[in-house]
Amino acid sequence: MSKIVSIITPCLNSEKTIERTIVSVLNQSYQNIQYIVIDGQSSDKTLEILKHYQENDSRLLVISEKDNSMTEALNRGLRLAKGNIIASINADDWYEPNAIVQVVKLYQAQPFDCLIGNTQFVSELGQPLYITKPWLASWLPAWYIMGCLTPESSVFYSAECVKNIGHFNENLKYTQDLEYYLRILKKNNISYTNRLLSNFSVSPNQYSARLHDQMELEVLSYIEYKSLRKIFVGTSLGSLLRIFLGIRVYTLKQLVSHLSYFINKKLILK
Repeated sequence: MSKIVSIITPCLNSEKTIERTIVSVLNQSYQNIQYIVIDGQSSDKTLEILKHYQENDSRLLVISEKDNSMTEALNRGLRLAKGNIIASINADDWYEPNAIVQVVKLYQAQPFDCLIGNTQFVSELGQPLYITKPWLASWLPAWYIMGCLTPESSVFYSAECVKNIGHFNENLKYTQDLEYYLRILKKNNISYTNRLLSNFSVSPNQYSARLHDQMELEVLSYIEYKSLRKIFVGTSLGSLLRIFLGIRVYTLKQLVSHLSYFINKKLILK
């Protein structure tokens, strides 16, 4: 296996979680990895932790520069990526030990443009909550209506796909991943593997829990089928459907937040 896998982690003041993420990348059973961490000039001990690992593993490249958003940090990582396969993982998420070798084997068997696997959601206390499969509709308008219901940590791109599609849209701060998938679907294919690839840390402070309105306004700035999106209320509906089907588990506070947002939007439309 001679394929290089480039992995990007944007981070800022992530001292509590970054070490787990780093270890999950550098301790992969597949070793031919370029690991790029883009730090936004953290003021805590994040950079100290990063430098420690960088000194002991030449595969880790740390860039610490002020940026305006996670999207900008991701693009800095993309410009440095040399891999045949490219991925990103946030500073509070982590890979399964054999995730990368599984992805490389799939790529060698049949090269993909974009591959998405399963993700385990984990509570702040480290308790596994559930394993979710990505929502991948073959009907493109459905992506505009429902949005994207998969964490970025289980998404892998071919270098050729990134070359064809370009970088993430830096005008977007919260939903750059959905906009990127929509661009891919217009030119390339998104594949699925029924394998657990990563773990996603669930927190009340996540964008989806705190920034419903900002995220929805951002989505409405670039999607087609805006009227349908407004009627179905996008990813909030998708999340609620997953809860009622038993696929997704929320804390009571998160569930109330989603329900109130959904109901309020429906009332406004009336």
